[in-house]
Amino acid sequence: MTRESAPTLVIFDIDGTLLDSAATHDRVAIDVLARHGLDVLAKPWEAYRAFTDSAVTGEVYQDAHGVPADPEFIAELERLYDKEFDTHVASGVVDEIAGARNLLAELADRDDAHWAFATGSFRSLARTKLRLLGVDADDVPLATGTEHDDRAAIVLDAIGQATRGRARDDWRMVILGDGKWDELTARRLRIPLVGVQTGEHRFAEDTALVVGDLTSVRVDTLVELSARIEGLALPASKSHGR
Repeated sequence: MTRESAPTLVIFDIDGTLLDSAATHDRVAIDVLARHGLDVLAKPWEAYRAFTDSAVTGEVYQDAHGVPADPEFIAELERLYDKEFDTHVASGVVDEIAGARNLLAELADRDDAHWAFATGSFRSLARTKLRLLGVDADDVPLATGTEHDDRAAIVLDAIGQATRGRARDDWRMVILGDGKWDELTARRLRIPLVGVQTGEHRFAEDTALVVGDLTSVRVDTLVELSARIEGLALPASKSHGR
């Protein structure tokens, strides 16, 4: 199969991209960590070495105590994050980014395009967030901040899961994300980026496409943008992720 006829893999971030959950997620992190004597706002979010739940939690713990956090502690925090986030969900404060459900529904009906989800969120929260969008996390490629600190590793894991699930590795790809780390990861992996400008981050002028929400984004547009891939190599003999 030629690259021109290869299917498109659409790789979605979740918070701020599909779901208006970034501020709520940050509030949960601030509150849960504060109850453990940890101040995640002691430095700007941008100062953390990687913007994933595992990386931020580990770094704020290391800053406070001078030693790495135990895996058991990180796992307990994930449980508490999930419980606290569910409380916010029950109050109805978390909704979709406009157009997200329609885009996902359109994508689900296509044979030439498939999806994967790559998020810095803890896995348990990501499952809840996908459920709010009508997506069963057990049925889709999903890589999260539980498995990896690094954003590029998360995206490669999601690609690897899609590759194994579809028994193919000839993807054209496009990433949808709302923040600095999505932009840096797309550049690092040389994958076209649709910047969803729902927060304070402003995307570079050479971003493939920048939108304010997803109401105008069609699958045909993503398929066309995915043809601009510059050269991420994913050989069949090499798997990524877990």
